[in-house]
Amino acid sequence: MIDSRFTEIETFMESDHQNNLQQLTELNNNQQNQNRELSQINQQIAVIDSRFTEIDNSTEKLHQTISENNQEISEIKQKQEIETSQNHHILDVITQQLTKLDALTELDNLFTALVQPLQVENKSNLQPKPIMEETSQKIEDISQINNLDSIENSLNKSWEKLDVLGGLNTLFNPLQIENESNLQPKDNDQETAETLELTPPKSLIDEKTGKLVFFSNLKTHKNKVLSVAFSPNGKLLASGSDDKIIILWDLATKKHSILEGHGDGEYGWSRGINSIAFSPDSQFLISGSDDKTIKLWDINLGLAIFTFIGHEEKVYAVAFSPLGKLIASGSKDKTVRMWSLETGKEIYSFQGHTDEVLCVAFSPDGKLLASGAGGHDKTIKILVLAENQVKTLRGHSDWFGGITSLAFSPDGKTLISGSQDKTIKLWDVETSQEIRTLSGHSDHISSLAFSPNGQILASASKDKTLKIWTIDSGEEISSIKYHDSVINSIAFSPDGKVLAAGSEDRTIALFPLE
Repeated sequence: MIDSRFTEIETFMESDHQNNLQQLTELNNNQQNQNRELSQINQQIAVIDSRFTEIDNSTEKLHQTISENNQEISEIKQKQEIETSQNHHILDVITQQLTKLDALTELDNLFTALVQPLQVENKSNLQPKPIMEETSQKIEDISQINNLDSIENSLNKSWEKLDVLGGLNTLFNPLQIENESNLQPKDNDQETAETLELTPPKSLIDEKTGKLVFFSNLKTHKNKVLSVAFSPNGKLLASGSDDKIIILWDLATKKHSILEGHGDGEYGWSRGINSIAFSPDSQFLISGSDDKTIKLWDINLGLAIFTFIGHEEKVYAVAFSPLGKLIASGSKDKTVRMWSLETGKEIYSFQGHTDEVLCVAFSPDGKLLASGAGGHDKTIKILVLAENQVKTLRGHSDWFGGITSLAFSPDGKTLISGSQDKTIKLWDVETSQEIRTLSGHSDHISSLAFSPNGQILASASKDKTLKIWTIDSGEEISSIKYHDSVINSIAFSPDGKVLAAGSEDRTIALFPLE
C-alpha cells in the first residue's frame, strides 16, 4: 500500500518535473526570442542614432551655410546702400547741373531779347536822318522791348538762382556792367569772400638774405585755414577751414570749387576741417573734422561718397596709405584708427596714447604708421603694421611737448616731429634714435613738410614765421614772416617748386622756391 503510494508520488513528481523542464525550455526559447528581438531593436536604435547624428551634422552645416549667406546678404545690402547713396549724390549733382543749365538757357534767352532790338543795322544800310527823327526812332525802338523792367527782374532772378546753387565764378551779369566813365577803383576790403583772388605778386624780404620773395595769395574762406594739401598730380590745391568747407583750387585755370558736407562739432561753434589728404591717384580726398567723422570725396563728382564713423571725439589727423587702400586717422578720443577704403569698415584701433592724437603719417613703403599725441603724452608711436609691434620715441620737452606734426622723408629713413616745445626733431627710423634737434621758432610748431627730393624741410609756427632748413646740416636757410598771422598748415607741391601755407587770416599763400 505504502509502496503503491510512493510509486504514485514518484510518478507525479516525475511528471511535474517533466512539465517544469518543458516550461523552462519554453521560457528559454522565449528569452532567446526576446533577446533576438531586443538585439534587432538595438540595431534599429543604432541606425536611428546614426541617422540623427547625420541629421545633426547636416543641420549644423545648414546653419553655418545660412549664417554665411546672411553675412553675404548683409554685405551686399551694405554695398547696395553705399551704391544707392552714391547714386543719390550723383543724381543730386545732375539735377543741380540741369537746373543751372535751365537757368543759363533762360538767362541767354532773356539777354537775347534785351539786346536784339537794340542791335545796330548794317552800316551799308544806314542813311542820314534828321536829329529829331533819329531820336524819335530810338525811342520807338526801345519802346518795342516788351516790359524791360520785367526782363531785368527775370535776369536778376536767374542770377539769384545760380547763386543759390553755388554760383558760376567765371560768368558775369550783363545788367551789372557799369558805364566806363562811372567806374571807380574798388577798395580791397570790398572783395567778397565768394570769389577767387590771385592778387598781384607782393614782395617779401627774407630776414637772412635780404632778398625779395614773391608770392600769390588765395582768398575765399570765411574763417581760418586749418589744412592744405596738393594733389599728387600737381593739378589741385585743397584747403580746409574752420568754416566747415573744403575748397579745391585748379592751379592751371585759377578757378575753384567748394566741397560741403561736414557738420558742426560737439558744441556748435567748433566746426573745423582739421586735416585733408589726397589719394595717390588724385581721384579722391579725405577730410577729418570736428564733427567726429571722416569723409571720402570724389574729386570729379565734387561729392562726399562715404562717411567713416567711429571716433568719439573730433578728428585731428587723416592720411592715405601709399597704395591708397587704407586710411589712418587720429582723434581727440586718444585713438589711432585704420579703415578699409574697399569696405568702409574700421579694421584696426590703437589705444596706446594717453592724450589726444594730433598727427598721423604713413611711411613711403606703407609698412609703418607714426602718430603723435598731446602734452600729457608727448610721445611718438611707430606701428610696425606687419608685425603688430609698437615703437615709442621720447625726447620732446617733459613740460610742454605735445607732438603737433609728423612727416617721413621720401626715402623713409628719417622721421621729423614738431612739438609744442618749439623744437623740431629728426629721428632715425631704423634705430629709433634722435639725429638732431632744430631750434629757432619762438612758439609752438604747427606744421612740418619734407620737400619731394628730401633735401630740405619747411616748418610753420604759432610765432607767425615760416622757416626752411637743410636736412644734412640742420641749418636754417630762410625765415619768412609775410604777414601778422599764425600759419596752421604747409605743403610742398609735388615738383617741389611751390610751398603753400594756410593761415588764420583766411588765406593760402603760395611761395615759389626757385
